[in-house]
Amino acid sequence: KMSMKVMKANPNVIKMAQEQMAKMSPEQMKQASDLAQKQMEAMAPEDLEKMADSAIAGAGGPVVDVDVEEDAPARNARDEALVDALFVVAAAMSKQPGAVTLEAFKQLPPIQSLRGELPDDLSDAEIADAWAEAGLAVGAAADKTAFTRAWLALDQLYDDDMMVEAR
Repeated sequence: KMSMKVMKANPNVIKMAQEQMAKMSPEQMKQASDLAQKQMEAMAPEDLEKMADSAIAGAGGPVVDVDVEEDAPARNARDEALVDALFVVAAAMSKQPGAVTLEAFKQLPPIQSLRGELPDDLSDAEIADAWAEAGLAVGAAADKTAFTRAWLALDQLYDDDMMVEAR
């Protein structure tokens, strides 16, 4: 019921979800879906309503359709619009409306694409270190400023080239 309310009020939510899912493997989609379902089951109805209202409102700002030139350069990890969009996505996956948990942060598609068990892959310890570097405890939720600090700390691990590596 809530997802229909959000989609009707903000059709860009569907487009954003499709773009995110296009970058995920079936296993990653199932994992993200299971995590979201588990988190939503634990939420009180009024919290679900607040989350839906936040998504409808564009999480604090209007959703703007922008025409992008075909030969426009790809966004890097420090692109403000990209960081804003990732914050909105991660906040929607978190238990606390308007804040991002470490678990939701780990589920963001660019981070998921870099995670793994090989020596050059992004490890859970490195993600936790970036979270701590942003001044956050493992169990703490990040506001937009702390989220940005954690995101940029991860980007530094890739010599400010994280999005290129994620692609």
